[in-house]
Amino acid sequence: MSKLREPLNSVRDQLLPRTDEVTFDKLDARRRRRSARRRVTAGVLAGLIALGGVTVLVRAFDPDLSAPPATPPPTPSPQIVGSIQVGPTGQTTALTAGFGSLWVTAYGIDGGEGVDRAALLRVDPTTMSIIDTIPVPTVPTWEVGGGGLIATPDAIWIAGSGGRPQTAQLVRVDPTNGATRSYSSDELSGFTDVASDGESLFALGQDDEGVAVQHVDPSTGRAGALVRLSGHTGRQIVAVPGAVIVEELSWQGDGGPCASLASIDPSTMELLAEAPPPAEACSSSPVDVGRLFASRGRVWTTQSDRLVAVVPSSALPLGEEGLVVDASGIRSTVVVDGGGAWFVSGKSLARADLEAGTSQRFPTRIGWSTAALLDRSLWALGWDGTLTRIDLFPEDGSSTPSAAVLDIGLTTDVDAWHVAASQAGVFVTGANELVAVDPGSGEGRRVATGPWDYDYTDIDVSGNQVAIVSGRDMQTFLADGSRLSQAEIKPGVGYLLHVALDGRWLWVSTTNGLLARVDPDTGRIDYAMPADTGPLVVGDGYVFVGHLRVNTQTLAFRELPFWTTDATDSAVVGQHLWLVGDGWVRCADVQTLEPCGDITIPDAVAIAGSGTNLFVLTATGSSAPNIYIPDPDHPATVVAIDAGSGRRVGSPVPLSDVTPATISAWNQHAWVGFHDSGTVIRIDLEQG
Repeated sequence: MSKLREPLNSVRDQLLPRTDEVTFDKLDARRRRRSARRRVTAGVLAGLIALGGVTVLVRAFDPDLSAPPATPPPTPSPQIVGSIQVGPTGQTTALTAGFGSLWVTAYGIDGGEGVDRAALLRVDPTTMSIIDTIPVPTVPTWEVGGGGLIATPDAIWIAGSGGRPQTAQLVRVDPTNGATRSYSSDELSGFTDVASDGESLFALGQDDEGVAVQHVDPSTGRAGALVRLSGHTGRQIVAVPGAVIVEELSWQGDGGPCASLASIDPSTMELLAEAPPPAEACSSSPVDVGRLFASRGRVWTTQSDRLVAVVPSSALPLGEEGLVVDASGIRSTVVVDGGGAWFVSGKSLARADLEAGTSQRFPTRIGWSTAALLDRSLWALGWDGTLTRIDLFPEDGSSTPSAAVLDIGLTTDVDAWHVAASQAGVFVTGANELVAVDPGSGEGRRVATGPWDYDYTDIDVSGNQVAIVSGRDMQTFLADGSRLSQAEIKPGVGYLLHVALDGRWLWVSTTNGLLARVDPDTGRIDYAMPADTGPLVVGDGYVFVGHLRVNTQTLAFRELPFWTTDATDSAVVGQHLWLVGDGWVRCADVQTLEPCGDITIPDAVAIAGSGTNLFVLTATGSSAPNIYIPDPDHPATVVAIDAGSGRRVGSPVPLSDVTPATISAWNQHAWVGFHDSGTVIRIDLEQG
């Protein structure tokens, strides 16, 4: 197993989307914790379940490859509609579309089958909600890249393994009633992928001898002829009329894995061709790993940032003489829409026209583990278990907000990072200074000094007042820097944690779980009550602290029924309270406290509101599991959300500095302060 670690590491960057929200090391650690009870396949395959792939929807394709489309295709204009959580992080494995629904496999699901609680989840694309949870005996175990799940004209098929001793299993699910039936093959220890040519099933399997493809009769589930291949393990299989193409992986010396292809005649189950891997130490592949797909009866793969057609008779890419389409920056699996192929280029959505030989990039920023198409929408499944809907051809503006541009408009160095913005201006504190920043030029002007440390400080601004807390010290100022009050709390109540101004009162919370209402003109505590150490925000006549809503005048309070302890920040916009936690944003009505929806934003840590918009700050990823090492492929971002619809506005803005700490917003602008550099940036939202 240890000999395979370096080969695994060499392919992970090809397979993990660059905008993925977790590190590969965390993925690997999670897999090791489960290894005692999850035996997927024997031998080499057990060390390879982290390799990526592609979920391919295979149907009976039109063999007339030269026939043009009957009507000109519409022009894509992709727009993200929203996201839902469908399964646990790292345990949501595959996606396919069929029968008017999305189908997702996952384990660790309430109501799932067996020790692993495996389930097939059915998602309604209109309501974006799970409408059925079907217990199944096995699910695909590829943690990235999908595979092992397809829709045929009358069923959903799942490839996996199970039983004692372990055998390969195919599970048939009836989409009309959720009934399941399992079929086993005693010749193999596990199936890792499955394909259909419209008549037969072809299951890619594994055992101690290596890779094999088995013919399966879909009407009976009976396993038939078996074709042995020479690779060390198999990753993908696709079927088109006249050929079944397999991607196998091989290691030579200390290098690899190298991906090569094999071709099988589906009518005779005879090997047509098998491309040999490099004879010497394997440092490059004839084809890229995990990106095999079929479109209009032709099989494609990727090779050095290009999409290339495959010759079934030789199991080799056509190369320069054949069909080649630019796919520069490809960082994902591929999903097809007839004559086109969608993929992630860098961190943005792209589409290749396989017939015209051209490609197009879009400003839509997205990443996925695997994806599927249903009607006019692309659905992206993340490693974190989120399913995101992207409308590719919106006919009008009713389904998404108007086009907008989110961009960094200004950068200034003020040697501080606690930032607050309002109509009175932009104020930043830290390093014992209060700095007023000109919102237009970015010029900073010191207006006050005080005992304000970097790490234990908070600031708020409302009207013409600025409030700062740090340690046990709390001070209020006018916008010109003249001090209104200064006070120090007693040691018994802990340290000051958060501060908020409501236009009349100053509210502070402490590390010992105290909420206090303070006169900002005198610094005198008017009222105090037990609370907790959660986020603090005021709006619409209430102060929200942790799990409590408190009336700012009567001091009557209610508990928040939707509160969770992992909430890290909050904001009030209009009639709605918004909470943010580790990867989620939650909405509730300020008056009724009824929830109004959740939005999945991986690594979300802070939030600010202005007008009808929310700005969500996400954290920089780490390339190591136990120590923070900033990951340049997973930068921090700012995401804009329309507070009325809950939909994203524009595309997320990546931040070059790795330590964003605070965010504030005013008048269509977000301001972000950075911990290590003391830099503050202004992010502009311009409606299209």
